[in-house]
Amino acid sequence: MQHAEVIGVGLAVLDHLMVVSEFPGREGVFPSTQYEIQGGGMVATALVAAQKLGASTEFWGRVGDDEPGHAVLRELKAFNVNTSQVHVVPEGKTGICFVMVRANGGERAFVVNAQKDLYVDLKNLHLDRIRKAKVVLIDATWIEATQQAAHCARSHGVPVVVDVHDPSQPSLDLLSLADFAIIPRQLADVLATKGDYSRALHDLKSRGAKVPIITLGAEGCTYLYQDKVFRLPAFQVQAIDTTGAGDCYHGAFCFALSRGFAVPEAVGLASAVAAISCTKLGGRRGIPTYEQTLGFMREQAARA
Repeated sequence: MQHAEVIGVGLAVLDHLMVVSEFPGREGVFPSTQYEIQGGGMVATALVAAQKLGASTEFWGRVGDDEPGHAVLRELKAFNVNTSQVHVVPEGKTGICFVMVRANGGERAFVVNAQKDLYVDLKNLHLDRIRKAKVVLIDATWIEATQQAAHCARSHGVPVVVDVHDPSQPSLDLLSLADFAIIPRQLADVLATKGDYSRALHDLKSRGAKVPIITLGAEGCTYLYQDKVFRLPAFQVQAIDTTGAGDCYHGAFCFALSRGFAVPEAVGLASAVAAISCTKLGGRRGIPTYEQTLGFMREQAARA
């Protein structure tokens, strides 16, 4: 079996997306102008992005033996993500996310039915496959497996990219295993005074992350590299839906690392892919190819 360049360990869910004029603030019936079902989940969507850009990818995760789980697997396979290491748990329940997307601006509201009863014996993890990967991406949804995968990767010199969103101790503990930690603004505002991203970056580094990065949505991103804080403005697009933009950022960053990009170039590519992904509904329909991304970046540079 071919070894993947980018291995991701974490979450896969099924997203139900509905476009609404306004988020409901009262009881009643509210019309949706568009409805789609797509696969979602931090690591799973990131791998779709890395695969579409040109990397070979492999998803390690868990789904239930239910229709949402089978739908998740069908879509990953359609994107050519290797699912041989996905565990289908007979009595488990696959996570489902209902996403309301505001028609004007792409803001989102989520209703989550979390995955349940997805026990997998960690003896079934094929850690030997990590040794030949170029990058390992983990999130905080399957802590025991991500810890093992990250330790294995670090022991074999494979860089680890960590995606954490919440300030729980298990999530923050993963930062000590991170070569690259990419977190959203919401978590940065918990780690330091709100808006003090320089302090938040140094906090992330003090927790063990070698290169910390904070994504700031429409304001771009900021990162700490070679003891200097850098800020990159966001690429300008007409946003339809920001669902999955951060996941696409992670996936594109992993792709860039697998191709030997330096950190500033990897950040630039990831920012472009994330921006383009916001121009379509859902976290995956707008993911560009590598050639499309380069063309977009050239167009943006010409307008500057």
